[in-house]
Amino acid sequence: AQEQHLEGELRGAHSKLIANCEQIAFLGGEGPEKRVLNAKLSQLLQHLQKTTALNFNSETVRQYLNKYFVTVIGLILVARPVAIGTPEMAAKSPEELSQYFTSTWRNMEAISTSIQDLFELTNRIGRLSGFSSRVWQLMCGLQLRPPVLNKEIDQAMKGPAPPVFKQGEDLKFENVTVFRPDGQLLVANLNFEVKKGSRVLVTGTNGCGKSSLFRVIRKLWPLVSGTITMPEDRNIYFLTQVNFVPVGTLRDIITYPHTRADMAENNRTDQEVRECLRWAHCSPEVRAEDGRADLEFMEDGKIFRPELDDERDWVKDLSPGQKQKLAFARLFYHKPSFVVLDECTNGISPDVERSLYERCTTMNLGVFSISHKIELKEFHDFELHYRGDVSGSWELLRCADTKGVYVGSKISTGGKAQARATSELTEEMLNGAEAQHANGVNEEGPGGGVSVRGEQGGIGSVGGKPEALALA
Repeated sequence: AQEQHLEGELRGAHSKLIANCEQIAFLGGEGPEKRVLNAKLSQLLQHLQKTTALNFNSETVRQYLNKYFVTVIGLILVARPVAIGTPEMAAKSPEELSQYFTSTWRNMEAISTSIQDLFELTNRIGRLSGFSSRVWQLMCGLQLRPPVLNKEIDQAMKGPAPPVFKQGEDLKFENVTVFRPDGQLLVANLNFEVKKGSRVLVTGTNGCGKSSLFRVIRKLWPLVSGTITMPEDRNIYFLTQVNFVPVGTLRDIITYPHTRADMAENNRTDQEVRECLRWAHCSPEVRAEDGRADLEFMEDGKIFRPELDDERDWVKDLSPGQKQKLAFARLFYHKPSFVVLDECTNGISPDVERSLYERCTTMNLGVFSISHKIELKEFHDFELHYRGDVSGSWELLRCADTKGVYVGSKISTGGKAQARATSELTEEMLNGAEAQHANGVNEEGPGGGVSVRGEQGGIGSVGGKPEALALA
């Protein structure tokens, strides 16, 4: 098992080097990477030297005992009746004695060979035991997650906000507190509701836990306390920073994880796939204005534009920006109610980025964007800012008020200051809601929206437009 473990580490280091070879070359990191590989190889070789020495000693002793010591002892035992002249042997002729000795010797050789095979079998069983142990550890790791945050969850179960997941049409967070698996508090008492069609930009310093809330939604991390109301898993889609490109045809990339059989069952067509590729600006179709396509490759000096049934080494052929565009095409194909965009447009030009966000708005998707780019405030209604302090404070702001400004350290640190800021936003939006209500506009707003609750402030719901807010 130890040998397999060390071999796995060496292979893993080689795979990491292959996957990041271009970045390593840009940084000139050949030396450090070579030292890492040499260290892994040295550990494996040292282990092999120890096991080889042990195997050599054991094999030498075993072979000697099996072939020589046992044979000599057997020869003595066979020859002794003849040497002492027992009555049975004395009555036999020389031919009979020779036949007796030969047959007995052959039987002893067969027994010796069988004993040697048994020793060899024990070695094979030992190696098989090592493989089985590694597979067993893998299966246990896949099926059983190590318990984390048990202490925090037990405390929340005894309090007023035990961890609960509910199913509903919108995303709603009530007194939700998020911890890292190591026990660090990230967000405390998160209270707001996002309706379909609303757009929220999540900001904060590095490491403050901007993605943590969505890991809890996806149940990759445990929910410690509070209630999360959310639609079915298929209605929440995630686009992460690192875009996964599945193996298969161009169609398989867009429909993943669905297959052609799933497409037929759901009455989806290739025309829809092509339309999603056009929306995402990664279509292999030729543009009329310049005679080029968004998705095309050069092969042997010729332009190649893939069809839906073509298979390629997509991970190698696609640029980071093309991978991000294909991820958006996959999003448009699945048509969820909500989407989480985690730094997934950093390789896309601003004009295409605007087009993609406008498409999300046209499809009436509830959008959560995690980003440091203040330019994205133009495409969002609200900004959920994580302070990243020890108290896990947060604040919900209107993007119209903070457009072009990085909030940073100007945010209040929580408690009364946070409640006061939240209440001011609630009161300001409430005035707009009352004015619209007097003109016949409903309280919820024409396009759905967001509700916000400060730690000590009131509760409100924000409609599709920032002006429409009413107390719940």
